[in-house]
Amino acid sequence: MNSGKYVAQRILDENAKTLTVRVYDVSSVAIPTGAASVTRIVKPSDAPPQPWNNRMKGADEKQGKELIVESVGLSPSQRVGASKRGNRNIIPITGGDLSGRITGKVLSGGADYQNLSGPPAIDARYLWQASDGEIIIVRNTTSTGGLVPIFEARVDSPYAYLNTGKFLSSNPGIANGGVKITMYDSTN
Repeated sequence: MNSGKYVAQRILDENAKTLTVRVYDVSSVAIPTGAASVTRIVKPSDAPPQPWNNRMKGADEKQGKELIVESVGLSPSQRVGASKRGNRNIIPITGGDLSGRITGKVLSGGADYQNLSGPPAIDARYLWQASDGEIIIVRNTTSTGGLVPIFEARVDSPYAYLNTGKFLSSNPGIANGGVKITMYDSTN
């Protein structure tokens, strides 16, 4: 599966409250050139890139003013083992609380997709729900000792500043069956 080409179809049945995902191997499918029945999707030139890797902490970056403190609940880890991107261990996120400049909660359903090859690397992806109901996407990643969170918030929300700001994160500390993480503005 690491080297194949796949497409997926998502089928939502709202009445049955089910979501089915069907995955198809298209590695050997030849796409005819110039065919009228072929739909080509082209990324718009003004669309920002979405790289796999996250922003790296700059050598002169330091933790500035505290942004938030989050207490995150975790389920037992699930070991994947060696994969195409390294030796993986997945820790499901079960929820939590936010305090600081943003108050609210950590929603259940995200996970930390750890890479245990070389120096251990955290790649946590999850959601915050601010007290006013706004949803913020969080990705906190990079090698331990240099965690760099990036955020995605609605562009016309009170949290739009998260989309373009630079932030740093503490390493996770143990707290009540989960972890406690503090996120900061970045300063040079």
